[in-house]
Amino acid sequence: MLYDLGLVNFEEPFRKLFTHGMVTLGGSAMSKSRGNVVPPEGIVAQYGADAARLYALFISPPEMDAEWSERGLEGIHRFLNKIWRLALEFLAQRKERGSGHAAAERTLRVKLHETIKKVTQDIGERFRLNTAISALMELVNAWSDYRATVPSESQNNALQSELLRDLCLLLAPYAPHISAELWERADLPGSVHQQRWPVWDEAILQAEKATLVIQINGKLRDRLEVDQGLSEKETADLVLASTKVEKYLEGRTVRKVIVVPDKIVNIVLD
Repeated sequence: MLYDLGLVNFEEPFRKLFTHGMVTLGGSAMSKSRGNVVPPEGIVAQYGADAARLYALFISPPEMDAEWSERGLEGIHRFLNKIWRLALEFLAQRKERGSGHAAAERTLRVKLHETIKKVTQDIGERFRLNTAISALMELVNAWSDYRATVPSESQNNALQSELLRDLCLLLAPYAPHISAELWERADLPGSVHQQRWPVWDEAILQAEKATLVIQINGKLRDRLEVDQGLSEKETADLVLASTKVEKYLEGRTVRKVIVVPDKIVNIVLD
């Protein structure tokens, strides 16, 4: 007995029983006796071991039954390919650049720290491995959007390097092979599997907001909550795209947009 040997401080067999759900195929639980087991060798050969692991953990909450789906497995494979493509594109073109789009950078940084917090809590506290993977998918989509919308010469490479490092760490328990490979290609020290877990910054998650007073020809028409620190152009573009503002602009010509950052936007119409 491990307890009698002093190797654990609780009596066996376990502290808590967790009964996991069954994986089904065609509505029946997978079983060798039924002959409906999906051989892992074929999955690994076609999609890779990381995709097989990731899909098995993503398919449903662990205590519930889940129906095996080849389409779902293909989706996970595309997700890993997206990470690979984004990472290699970034690593191939990274060089010293300054920051140029404060709002986009702030959005991406907040998303990174939101993801660290959610993955950490989903794994360690809630045992919701599938929702942790969903959070990683959202982070990868946010990174993809940033790279697609911000000109390459204005992208913040320090932020992207931080994101890639933390993404590898968060993904490593699920997809160890791609995480280790990207870690090495990013010239990061040691093994990804021997690093400290990333920690989120609560101050970043509590990013300060500003309430813009929106006037049209001097009359109050709306209030809009935005991130602080937006440039005049970013603020003007955001306000002009507002649904509430658009209805006042129909059939009118915008002569001037006067912006007092973080405070007031006055749209002057002809």
